[in-house]
Amino acid sequence: MKWILAPNPTYPEAVRFAHEVADFLLRSGQEICSDQADAERLRGADFVIAIGGDGTMLRAVRRFAALGIPFWGINMGHMGYLVEAEPWEAFPALERLLRGEYRLEKRVTLAGTGGGADFFALNELTIHRSGYGHTLQLEVRIDGTEVYRYGGDGLLLSTPTGSTAYNLSAGGPVLMPESRLMAVTPICAHTALCAPIVVPEGSEVRVRVLLPEPDGDELPTLIVDGCDRYPLQAGDEIACRIGELTVPFARTADTGFFTRLQKKMAKGR
Repeated sequence: MKWILAPNPTYPEAVRFAHEVADFLLRSGQEICSDQADAERLRGADFVIAIGGDGTMLRAVRRFAALGIPFWGINMGHMGYLVEAEPWEAFPALERLLRGEYRLEKRVTLAGTGGGADFFALNELTIHRSGYGHTLQLEVRIDGTEVYRYGGDGLLLSTPTGSTAYNLSAGGPVLMPESRLMAVTPICAHTALCAPIVVPEGSEVRVRVLLPEPDGDELPTLIVDGCDRYPLQAGDEIACRIGELTVPFARTADTGFFTRLQKKMAKGR
């Protein structure tokens, strides 16, 4: 098997641990390649191992999701919702991967347009005001019907994977990992009539910026998975739906979703 190793390059401990993982896999007769390898070298890869935190996994997914191969992660960060194993669990878990003792969770993504770009997201889209002192005015339609018109800090469109991140902090619902749903969650809406909504596959959410902030060059922003940022202006519209792309995550632990979630939440206290 061929394994792509994708450590967080800014964290020396993650890079060091990636070398240990590489040595382990090579001793096991496996083939490895760097996440910086060219397309020819990556061809035929079977697994991606992200070594870092959730941001490292998100960056790996954004680069390699089109390969259609499973992702698995080692947590060198803080919470680690998207990664499977802690460092002390990594090598027994890798042995289970080598024996084929894992199951796949297929996670949906979001697809859409906005800010002059096409995008996909594993976690979430965030539409957020910039600066302080002024609210962002938004209109939200689902399948053509207006459901919100409000001022606030912004809006989150989250996948089940992203539902335990910013969405949860903003009062949004937790969605089961393999469900094909989207959470629509206003951020600090200046009204009591903006409860979060769960949207099924096949529906389209459209968000229109009504009034940007009048703070000189500061504009509201569309943020995709915390990575890509696109400035927005009055009249701009973002369209989003559950995409066709799914991302398989390998699960080597026996713990279920809610047990994992409770452990991660306890870790964040």
